[in-house]
Amino acid sequence: MPELPEVQTVVNEIIKQQLLGVKIKDVEILVPALVAPMDKADFEKTLKGRKITDLSRRAKYIVATLDNGTYFISHLRMSGHFVTIDAKEERGRFERARITFANGKALRYDDIRKFGRFNLTKDKEEILGKLGPEPLEKSFTPKLLFERLPKDNKTKLCIKAWLLDQTNVAGLGNIYVDEALWLAKIHPERPANSLTLDEAKSLRDAIQSVLKKGIANSGTSLGHTQGNFISADGKHGNNAETLNVFHRQGKPCPRCKTIIIKTVVAQRGTHLCPKCQQK
Repeated sequence: MPELPEVQTVVNEIIKQQLLGVKIKDVEILVPALVAPMDKADFEKTLKGRKITDLSRRAKYIVATLDNGTYFISHLRMSGHFVTIDAKEERGRFERARITFANGKALRYDDIRKFGRFNLTKDKEEILGKLGPEPLEKSFTPKLLFERLPKDNKTKLCIKAWLLDQTNVAGLGNIYVDEALWLAKIHPERPANSLTLDEAKSLRDAIQSVLKKGIANSGTSLGHTQGNFISADGKHGNNAETLNVFHRQGKPCPRCKTIIIKTVVAQRGTHLCPKCQQK
């Protein structure tokens, strides 16, 4: 699933294509479930003729502001991705939608699993309002992270499960949580309420470090099949080559040379160093 760095990479690449401010000439929704519960024809009609005045990211969502004050919000889910193409290009095998612009360019939305979702709304907080703080904002301080951690001694929620909850911290997924916990030397099964302020600082710094690296490397693609991350320029991300623990089970830890293991935490495949990240 695309996480914060992958979604930010898509936003950056679409902006580079200079599609902002260009009139949308045509909209084709090929899979009605993509825009449900809105009617496909209504969605196409509402978006057609509009211009995107601003494009940004919130957590794992792409947020396009339209010239009539409406927001076009998309979530790529497991395998969705936008690719900028010439409007005359033939239909792609896994194409689920196409947005054609007046300058002859188009955004093709591909999704092998068909899990992605598009929304049109006047109030973006209907969709984004429950999300936690953005981890790359200056306001995401060690103190803020520490104060958001559960304080109830009866709560047994582990730190990995807590970080994966988008209402706690926005944009993190399995890859970057594993990487951040390794960098901070925190075991993923540690109770979230057991972290100290110093550990919260180490974790905050680690989260920001792995996310910034992911963006700098244009996201993480774990392979070159259609289901792996592809940015809007049609390229795979380069961050997989720099991962320290994720998908590195059986290999030596870059820090202490202990063999990295894979286990299951919070119902997710989890990678860690048993020496660096002790419970």
